[in-house]
This record gives sequence, structure tokens and C-alpha cells, in this order.
Amino acid sequence: MKINGLLLQGLILVTGMGLLTSCNKMSFSPTSMDNSSFDVPPTLDPVPTTSPVPVVMPDPLRKAGACADKQSVTSCLSCNVPVNPPPVPVISTKAQKLAQIMAMSCQIYNKSYPTPYTAPTVEQIRSHILACTPALYPETPMTATQTSTINGLLDASNDSLRQRFFKGLWYQPPLTEDFALYFGLENSEAAYAFCMNKPIVGVLYTQEYANAVNSHRVDEWQMNSEAQARWNSAQALRAQLFSCLNKPGGVITPDPTSPPPPVHFCEYKSFEGYYEVGGRDEIATNLAQGFKVAVETGVSCTQLTAVPNVGAFTGVIKIAGVKCQ
Repeated sequence: MKINGLLLQGLILVTGMGLLTSCNKMSFSPTSMDNSSFDVPPTLDPVPTTSPVPVVMPDPLRKAGACADKQSVTSCLSCNVPVNPPPVPVISTKAQKLAQIMAMSCQIYNKSYPTPYTAPTVEQIRSHILACTPALYPETPMTATQTSTINGLLDASNDSLRQRFFKGLWYQPPLTEDFALYFGLENSEAAYAFCMNKPIVGVLYTQEYANAVNSHRVDEWQMNSEAQARWNSAQALRAQLFSCLNKPGGVITPDPTSPPPPVHFCEYKSFEGYYEVGGRDEIATNLAQGFKVAVETGVSCTQLTAVPNVGAFTGVIKIAGVKCQ
């Protein structure tokens, strides 16, 4: 047993030394490999960098021309052709005197007026005689007493005569007769027509006729040719006044010496397209030429009074200008 153990130990020692010797002598040779057994990744081409395609902005659509009244060029701008004021009526000098006297006299309250009483305005007074042209209500010669009476009533600095005519009793001969035989109506009728806006009718009763009635001498008055001529003259004045009084829509004759009324018209300019293609210059030009300018986008419409800042608008818009003269 001991010999066998020694032999075993010797064998182990010899074998270990052999192994050590063989390790020192080991060498490696390259192994042959089949290249076809491996996939070589393909070479990728670089991704090309593309520039953005430029947006082609076409030229804007421009229009210009005459613009009718109330024609809209944008939703917030339209043409308003100026309207000539109506011609100033040519009122006879007699009608002007009557209106001036009554404009002052209607400020004086008379007990026969309704309560409360509001005096008419100058415009309301004049509205009664707008149709009284020189042809319908002409100037007539005045006697010396008529001239004095009418001038006294026209005196704006002294209302004593107007107070006498329109504050108390209506009948104030011979002064009221001067008034009636010049204007074609009595002072009481003038107050009714101008101060109370009431109609007047009938003939003009003269003092001469009233005296004949009161003295029961109408037949004698009718036989007097001179008295009849004076009566007819008074009724002719009355007819002239009635032809135009309270007829604001009557015959209104423009003054032939005045220049013809101006002819008004409007013109417009429009720009539809990309704002970047000259839009700001369009606004500046229109404003410089006196146009009213509006810019309309898809969501709003704005009138401009100054050139907007750069970049205030972009994209497709509508620019419109209107000028009236």
C-alpha cells in the first residue's frame, strides 16, 4: 500500500510537470473564417437638407373709379357723396320785413294768447313766408306814414311801437291801418298767423269800410269810385300774401345771380392681395392724397389715419380708399 501511494504521488508530479511544460509551448494560429458568413452593413447616403419652397406672392388686384353714394368699398368704409344744401329762397323785401317784425313782436305776450305760451323761433317765423318771392309778394310803394310806422316796428332798439301794436288792444288807428295796407293783413291777423300758427281767411277789412258800416253808409261807400279803388288795392295785397303765406313747399326761386351749386362726387381705390407686396406703400400713398383709408382682414375692418407700423398686417388683405369732393 505504501508503494502504491508513492507511485501515485510520483505520477501526479510527473503529469503536472508535463502539463506545465506543454503550457509554455502553446501557440495559437489564426482560425480560418468564411467572410461570407458575416453581413457588412451598407453605407447610407446622407439625408439631403432641403430649403423651404418660397411662397410666390402674386401682384395685388387694384381697382379705381367713381363711387356712388352709399356704395360700400369695405365693411367699414363707404362713399358718402356730399349733398348740396337746398337753394336759399329769394324772399321779397316785404316778406323779410314782415318776418323781422313778427320775430320780435311774438316775444310780446298778449292776453289773447293761450296759456302757457311759447314764442316761436326765428326759423319758425320764417317758415311761414319761404314761398313769398318777389314775384308773388312784391314790394309796394309806401306812403310817408307807412314808412314811419314800418320803420318804427323794425327798430330793434326800441320796442315801444311793437308793444302798442301787440300787447294790448289790436286796433290802434291810424297806425294799424298803415300796417294792414302795406302787408295785406291786420296786426291781429299777423299775431294769429305767426305767433300762434293759426290760419287766417277772408277779406281785408279796411278802416274806410268799417267807418261806412258803423255809420250805415255802405251804399254811399260802394258808389265812391276812389273808395272802391282803395278797397280793391287792399284785396290785391291780400291775394298776394295768400299766394305764398304758409306754403313752405311753394315756389322757391334760386337767386339767378348766385353761382351754380358745386358738383359733388366720390372716387375710390382698392388693393386686394398680400400686404407684403406693397400694402404699406398703398396706405401711405392714399393717405397722402387725401383719401379715407380702411384695411379689411379676414376678421376685422379698421379705418386708418396714419401709416401703420411695419408688420402691422400680414397675408391677404383688402385696402380701400375713398375721397369725396
